[in-house]
Amino acid sequence: SVSPRPHCAASARAGGDRGDATAQSHRETAMKRKASNVVAPGAPAAPGDVVGSSETHRAGEGTYADGDAIRCSLLGTVVVEDGVVSTVAKNRRPAIEVGTIVIGEVTRVQQTHAQLDVVAASDRVLDWPAKATLRREDCLPAGKDPSLLNLVAELA
Repeated sequence: SVSPRPHCAASARAGGDRGDATAQSHRETAMKRKASNVVAPGAPAAPGDVVGSSETHRAGEGTYADGDAIRCSLLGTVVVEDGVVSTVAKNRRPAIEVGTIVIGEVTRVQQTHAQLDVVAASDRVLDWPAKATLRREDCLPAGKDPSLLNLVAELA
């Protein structure tokens, strides 16, 4: 008979109380290992990265407490001020103005306009979609009568 490997989750469950304790011990070791790789203040961090300890700091903007660890919830730079760990994202969204080239997903089409979720602008992906409306007048070349265009029929 082959003895079960103690670090295997299925074997740990099959092993009864001893297996449960072993599985719990492995989970705790993994959490400690993850918590020891703390991103330093001033360094960039990604969502899920450990940026501090809840034993010594409080979670601020852009972070959350996860057991003994404080984790990053957005892409940005780690900042520690007055015992509060935060993640700050600078220039999260590019300015969208006249002439900006955007990429969007059409979310709704009606006879006179289409609604869009803009997902990228100025060669940068947005951190969350910006809502936009595209009028049928803006879909036509100059001089063409917009009342003759039905977007539902044209885009179907």
